[in-house]
Amino acid sequence: MSVVDVYLRLSEDKDGLGVALDRQEHECHQYAASHGLTIRTVHADNDISATKGKTRPGFEALLKAKPEAILVWHQDRLIRVTKDLERVIELGVNVYSVTGGTLDLSTSDGRAMARVVVAFSTKEGEDKASRIEAKNRQSFRNGLPVAGKPRWGYLAGNLALDPVEAPKVKEAFLRIAAGESVLRVAEDYNQSRINLRRALMNRSYCGWVNYKGEWTEAAPEVERLVSQELFDQVQAILGDETRKPKKGNQVANLASGLAYCHCGAKLRAKNGYYICTFARGCASIQKNKLDQAIETALVQKVMAPDFQEKADPSVENLAKLNQELEGIQADISDLMSGIADGARMADLKPFLEPLYARRRDVEARKAQVLAESIQARLVASIVRATDMSTAFGIAVALVEFQALPLEQKRELVRGLLTITLYPVSSDQRFTIG
Repeated sequence: MSVVDVYLRLSEDKDGLGVALDRQEHECHQYAASHGLTIRTVHADNDISATKGKTRPGFEALLKAKPEAILVWHQDRLIRVTKDLERVIELGVNVYSVTGGTLDLSTSDGRAMARVVVAFSTKEGEDKASRIEAKNRQSFRNGLPVAGKPRWGYLAGNLALDPVEAPKVKEAFLRIAAGESVLRVAEDYNQSRINLRRALMNRSYCGWVNYKGEWTEAAPEVERLVSQELFDQVQAILGDETRKPKKGNQVANLASGLAYCHCGAKLRAKNGYYICTFARGCASIQKNKLDQAIETALVQKVMAPDFQEKADPSVENLAKLNQELEGIQADISDLMSGIADGARMADLKPFLEPLYARRRDVEARKAQVLAESIQARLVASIVRATDMSTAFGIAVALVEFQALPLEQKRELVRGLLTITLYPVSSDQRFTIG
């Protein structure tokens, strides 16, 4: 009884379920059972073309396994181009096919036949690519989107708006146009700032279609998500260099510039260590070790009863401001939902502008509270346990503290702790007070 390795491949898995692979494998098992073949293992590549030069992990694993024979649903699942065929020929084994016969690659006649089969497969692939190119080009000339994945806010085909997602995209455009930051809007939609910028810079949203870098006006049946005027307004904002985060000025470590060497110089991070900025070899310590000590000391300090009592007024004030902000945002969202019902931005603007002004005022007051009370910021952000005197409370607070943005952590360290590092020869490596 011959032993075979099964190879399965699906060029395009539109629903991501791999159903066609399951069907191929089922028929391969049926073929093996009826032809006296024993299946040793199964290799598969899902949603990978065999003609576009992409690496096929399953195919590579098959070759590396050096099978005694290969079983596929059809030869073109295994080989579509000559260079892959030559690699299979080097194995010198039979290739069984459920729907296409058997290739004996151990003989010259078998190899010649395989090369003919692959030549026709290559031609078929090239013909198919030409047909797709012609179809896409015709769609583009007619102002219709070419085949592809649905764009955010659109249904499959990118012709009609998605009733659930489209209002979110419209709101993102409107919020950016009203002066909100890209980062804030991106966080509300659980996206990265870069991905949101890229989405909002797509001209397709205001009635254009693209093919290979060329643009033409979309046909009337393609639904527009935003007006050209709103799109241009947002592009002007997104292209404003003064609004983009500056690179190179962001500190990436908790204690850099905040902790000091015993000689008085600041510490900086390098290669996993904090080191003295004044003299090489003066003092150094593993970054993770000092960071963990700082985090624990900070949480223990702020959780001390006499320290917490001072924060109560600020914490209460902060909670009220957060509640007020939530109410304003709810009012804004309610108004924005009117866009989906056909309301115009011009009609909503008189109602939105006062809300935006109120929100800016509350955010300014909140920023002032946080700036004046580092303690309030820490208590509001990380203290969650009911009994702050227990080890469990400290553990909970540590987890909450570690989830804070780095710059906020650094502000707390800057305002609450004094950190000094000593040489390795010292009895005490560092002090935190």
